[in-house]
Amino acid sequence: MKNKFLLWAVSALFVITGCTTDVIVDEKPVTVNGRKITLTASMPNEASQTRLSLEQEAGTKNITVKWKAGDVVQFFFKQDATLVAGTPVTLAETDITMEGKKAAFSLEVPTEIDEQSAFTVYSLHGAEASVNGGKINANVSPVGFKPISELTDVPVAGKVEVAAGASAGDVPLAHLGVLHCLTIRNSAEAEWVVTPALDFVNAEDAWFYRPDVAGIPYYDLVGETVEFLPGTPLSPSAVTVPAGGSLQLVQWVMPNTNITPEIWLTAQLTGDINVVSSNSKPARSTALVKGRAYHLYALWEGTSLNFTDDTFTPPLAIDELTLSGDLMHAADGSGFIGVVYSKGDGKVYYNAAQTSGTWVGETDFGTGSEARVAVDRSDHPHVVFKTADNKIAYLRHNGTAWSSPVYIESNDAGACSKPDIDVDAGGNAHITYTDTRGQNGNYTDHPDIMYAVNSSGGFVKTVIHNGYYEFNGGADAGADYFNKGSYISVDGVGNYYIIAHHYAYWKWMSGTDRTYSIAITTNSATGSSSVSSADLYDLYDLEFNGTEVVALYKDYTANRTATIEVSAATALFTNPQDIVTAVTPHGLSGTSSATLVAGLAASNLFTKYNTMENTESGVTVKTGTRVAAVNIGTDFFSVYTDNADSKIKILKIIIPV
Repeated sequence: MKNKFLLWAVSALFVITGCTTDVIVDEKPVTVNGRKITLTASMPNEASQTRLSLEQEAGTKNITVKWKAGDVVQFFFKQDATLVAGTPVTLAETDITMEGKKAAFSLEVPTEIDEQSAFTVYSLHGAEASVNGGKINANVSPVGFKPISELTDVPVAGKVEVAAGASAGDVPLAHLGVLHCLTIRNSAEAEWVVTPALDFVNAEDAWFYRPDVAGIPYYDLVGETVEFLPGTPLSPSAVTVPAGGSLQLVQWVMPNTNITPEIWLTAQLTGDINVVSSNSKPARSTALVKGRAYHLYALWEGTSLNFTDDTFTPPLAIDELTLSGDLMHAADGSGFIGVVYSKGDGKVYYNAAQTSGTWVGETDFGTGSEARVAVDRSDHPHVVFKTADNKIAYLRHNGTAWSSPVYIESNDAGACSKPDIDVDAGGNAHITYTDTRGQNGNYTDHPDIMYAVNSSGGFVKTVIHNGYYEFNGGADAGADYFNKGSYISVDGVGNYYIIAHHYAYWKWMSGTDRTYSIAITTNSATGSSSVSSADLYDLYDLEFNGTEVVALYKDYTANRTATIEVSAATALFTNPQDIVTAVTPHGLSGTSSATLVAGLAASNLFTKYNTMENTESGVTVKTGTRVAAVNIGTDFFSVYTDNADSKIKILKIIIPV
């Protein structure tokens, strides 16, 4: 027998909250003719962003779905253990009304179904499906990007519980997936033939079901689960973006529960040439919602591909980004530069400049000073700073949010200051700082250099250098002073290196002795720079370049970099490289083959890349701010606050060929 179903779809948006289930009861008026019943099947109708034939809604980003002639709707009938497929129905033009919002059709109810007992009707449009045991398996393989006019099927499904003897009811339908909408503008002089795709780093981070070694994904309408079965994946086709024009593409996918990670746009050209966008889209904070369209925009300029906004404005380069603030320090990650800074209000802030041409967004850590930042191998920033009550505050970002601050306090009611931080391969924080009462018991206590590490959970503190003045009887006395702070670096196997300024003083009946140096301490060795009776020493930074730990310091009359070498229990500076220009160095960054030093020549920005020294005569650095050196891959940058406008800026170092 035939039962008449009326399906309707609103011509608005592509968002839907999910499947719903209704129980059918008798409705009036009812047309009864043997086994004939009248049902209404409702298309998704919630305010949303993406029709069975697709088109852009004028003046909006909405993609609407309409019924069209030739659409095929499949029905499946389940009654207890019986599950059978009905005869598919193909819509004719005369079946469609209200500009595609409604469609009426008739279908045969299989003879295996007893109309005097309750049964369930499943409906499906837009996907191939079959009955397999007690499952209705619908192929939900992703569709490659194609012009919006060529995506003819958008899978929707629904079910209705038909009560015994019922003759009318409603079948609500819901979207099974989402649309990735990609609009590409080609500003080049030649058309662009390309097969675009979205790329990401880790396969397990895929946010939609896609073919894998186990097969292709099938969604069971009965159990509402996905399994992978043998099958042949669909191959995406190339599209042509006209010269000087744009092309809107759509891709249908069924999302899983993963949150979309950071993504890049890849473009396969003829001849198996692949182009990857020079910027990326950051990870989303929430999972995709079925029934929605997610819009992306990209610009092809003939040689470069970039994500953009809907105006197709090329993104800024990272060295074109600016930010109001007084820089304290900066550190590099994969594709970003993290900065800590103040804004004249006594607070510490964090932000990150991305190679995608945007800032991540400002985080306010509250009142503090002397901030330093390090980035771990998972690209998570770690920040330390001195609080208003003279503690060391530590915070870590886990990829989603910042931790609550952990405070490192003085060992004996002293004051902590001058922190520095590095992070080992396991993401553990290694911090050095000054504590005015880290170790007590001398005639006069002076500031101590401390080391703290959280590899065991909470921070464990160790005194690295004890600052003191001690009478030894009569006119004899001795003292060790460590008053210029300390810097720390951790090598690839977790060994820490700490440098500190050391002033040793001794006096006796007939004289005195003063020596100055830069002290080196590791977890297995100690050593120092040269020693002088005059204070001709200072320290600026310490960095692991992937192979060696490199120090930036002043030794006697020269500012220089040098490698720290450990032999048995002895640590020493080797391979010194002097800076010729009269400067005040601030920081360094490096790889195994290149080193960048950044600082001040008088008040102007100074950089030294390997042996090439350069003073930016047109750049005056704001007084009281710091200059940092960073590198992203083989690109090196100095980060500073410009005195002209009090904005943090990034200068890319021009590397000679």
